[in-house]
Amino acid sequence: MIYKINIRETLERLVDIEADSAEAALLTAKELYDNGEIVLDSGDFKGAEFCSMELPKEAQQDKPKNSFEIYQLKDDPKNRDLCFESYDRLKAAGHEVRRSNYELVYSAELSPGIGLEDIYTRFNISRPDDFKGHSLSISDVIVVRRDGTDTAHYVDPVGYKDVPEFLQPEGKNNNRTKGEELTR
Repeated sequence: MIYKINIRETLERLVDIEADSAEAALLTAKELYDNGEIVLDSGDFKGAEFCSMELPKEAQQDKPKNSFEIYQLKDDPKNRDLCFESYDRLKAAGHEVRRSNYELVYSAELSPGIGLEDIYTRFNISRPDDFKGHSLSISDVIVVRRDGTDTAHYVDPVGYKDVPEFLQPEGKNNNRTKGEELTR
């Protein structure tokens, strides 16, 4: 039997903000948080909730054993600095490859013997009619499922970088650095 387990953590911190009104204080706090000047961490942990849900048998059987998914950055001004950047430049600028910045644009069954280069070539030279994304490019992510195990790969100028953090739920990285966004 397969169960989906939802784990929700609560992080909370009381901060002092000098302002002319409560609304101005809230806006200032949000701006400081968004800019990474206020970063909640394990010291702010207040609790966790756990909820389980059995998947229907059809859902357990419907997922192909071998498949791939293509993710491309959402068309959002906050992603402007992330588009078409190499993995090393992205990391040097303090950014992470976060699933929340991406949208799923294509998924399909993975035929035996097909690898990342085959997927890259197919989605640049002879894209399927039902593919609505742009040509596969630097900063896209390919998630490959083989025998029930998922791996995520960042398309780099030469080759691919494994990005296991892409598969992690948002806010679950215990090695957060200043400015990393948490799930709210």
